[in-house]
This record gives sequence, C-alpha cells and structure tokens, in this order.
Amino acid sequence: MRKLVVAGLAVVASVVFVPSAYAGDSSAACTTEGQCSGHAAFDHNGDHLYAADTDSDGYGVYVKYYRADVDTWGEFTNRKGSGTTVDHNMNMREGSKIRYRVCRLSSSGGTINCSGWTYGTA
Repeated sequence: MRKLVVAGLAVVASVVFVPSAYAGDSSAACTTEGQCSGHAAFDHNGDHLYAADTDSDGYGVYVKYYRADVDTWGEFTNRKGSGTTVDHNMNMREGSKIRYRVCRLSSSGGTINCSGWTYGTA
C-alpha cells in the first residue's frame, strides 16, 4: 500500500510541478499600396524577422524594428528583387516583445507605403 501511495504522489507532483512551455506570438505586416509588394513577418519559433519582396516593381523592402529586451532600434533591407526573402535572426529572450513596420524601398533609399506598427512576442 505504501508503494502505491508514493507512486500516486509522484504522478501528482509531476503533473502539478511541470512548467508549461511559453507560447510566443508570431505576426505579419504588408506595405499599404494595395498589393502587399513588401511583406514582413516575425516567427516566434527561433525569433526570426523576415522581409519578403513579392512584386517586380523595382522597389526593395525596408523593415524598422524595436526590441524591448535590449531597448534597441534596428533596421534591415531586402534589395534582392521579387520573389526573395531576407531572414534576420533576432535571438531574443522568451517573452520579449518586438514591434516592427515594413515599407517599400526606392533605389534612392526613400521609403513609401509603410505599414502600421505590428507586434510580436518571442
């Protein structure tokens, strides 16, 4: 009987005291010209921020972001042309917040058709 009680307590303890895995929030944003020619997406699995160029319009893609875990602004571009995606590995702590926006990028470096701010959690 004693073995049965000890085994039962071990099962209860394993259920009660096992920490749950943290579930982050992935998100995505599009440029605002009406056809989503620039697309950005945050994937909380691995903390990747992607910039995709989806239109042969001569514009690149610009992403500006703010990482709350290191209190830092950053930016990156995709100038590789239509059908390409640039992966920016963020390497963030679990539960950290990020906000970002995506814009079309002209050859002179100007930005247009920027999305609103979009949020994600690592």
